[in-house]
Amino acid sequence: MKNKDTIVFAVIYLLTLAFMLRYNLTHPIVNDGVHEYRNYILNTEMTWVYRYSLVNSCLVSIWFPAMVHRMTGLDPLILFRSFPPFFYALTPAFVYLISRKCFDVRDSITATLAVAFSSYIFFFPDIGRVGVALGLLSGLIWALLHKKLLTSMSFAILIVYTHYGTTIIAIGLVGAILVARLLWDRSLIKVTVVTLCTLVLFTGAWHFGISHYSGDSMTRAMLHPTETVGYVPEGDFLELESRDYVTQAAFGENFANNPIPLKFEIIINWVVVCFITLGLYLVIRNRNVDKVFKSILITLYGLTIASIVFPPISVFYGTQRVYFTSCLVLASCFPVGTKWLSNKIHLSPIWLTSLVLILYGATTSGLTYKVFGLTKSIPIVLTLTLP
Repeated sequence: MKNKDTIVFAVIYLLTLAFMLRYNLTHPIVNDGVHEYRNYILNTEMTWVYRYSLVNSCLVSIWFPAMVHRMTGLDPLILFRSFPPFFYALTPAFVYLISRKCFDVRDSITATLAVAFSSYIFFFPDIGRVGVALGLLSGLIWALLHKKLLTSMSFAILIVYTHYGTTIIAIGLVGAILVARLLWDRSLIKVTVVTLCTLVLFTGAWHFGISHYSGDSMTRAMLHPTETVGYVPEGDFLELESRDYVTQAAFGENFANNPIPLKFEIIINWVVVCFITLGLYLVIRNRNVDKVFKSILITLYGLTIASIVFPPISVFYGTQRVYFTSCLVLASCFPVGTKWLSNKIHLSPIWLTSLVLILYGATTSGLTYKVFGLTKSIPIVLTLTLP
């Protein structure tokens, strides 16, 4: 990694970390975070007694901070809210390094902004164990692209102990990379082989062995997703209603009844998706781009499509989450698409890219909602109440 890239990586990481820490320390714990916090408190009091649960199988975000609290005596709530951002903030920083594998600094920064301005970071960065897993997965992808054995193994092991769903994605992605290396680049292929074996072995030992409850839940989630997530689709396989509510909204469900800012947010998100898709097509056609990198792009884009086509994936993991996870690499295609269109309409690429990113960030952050006197919000099912 060059000195310039190291500096940019550090700046992106520190800025993202500061933003996430500020958010987490000023906003209440809601939804799944409530279950995470309750398990975390049980770990601080009882250590391993409560490990047999789906949420508590995520050691990095639940058990690790509990052990830090037991050793240091730091405020448990502040520690719990501060711990995940140190991992999650790695996501946009590693997106920059992943993009730098094939593209220049400017395009890589643009790709990073396309990820950083998403709702998952710019509006609601508090996603606990999933955020930790995404930061680690982005590091794993970077390490595999640069054939770093020990780093890849370290990230692979941590992912297993961070989140069951992301572990499944990691196994599938590393498997796809292995196939690509067998076809096009067998140099130091042992890095990919060892990483895949590490993922499979540790997943089996932990999720289906020691913490078998999470392994059982993973199996049930894939075969009978409604038993795990508590969401019952209204339609059959061919109907939009059988997907999660975000997918339904993205494909026009109740679009006419949505407030103007939400309509605009859906549209600008589709604009970004279109530029990524266009960029993906152009990258695949580019003979100078590494074929293994292309295989990762195709795999993740295919996973996104699969999450739309197959309701179990949409309901269990969430199409929006699959798409954001895929953007760890797909975002590198965004500047390629905007530059192509800029050249066609004889406009400077920086103007078109900046316009799209500004509008994207304004909608995801909720700024456009304030213009219309509204407040952007997320569905809140559960809020933590402290004694």
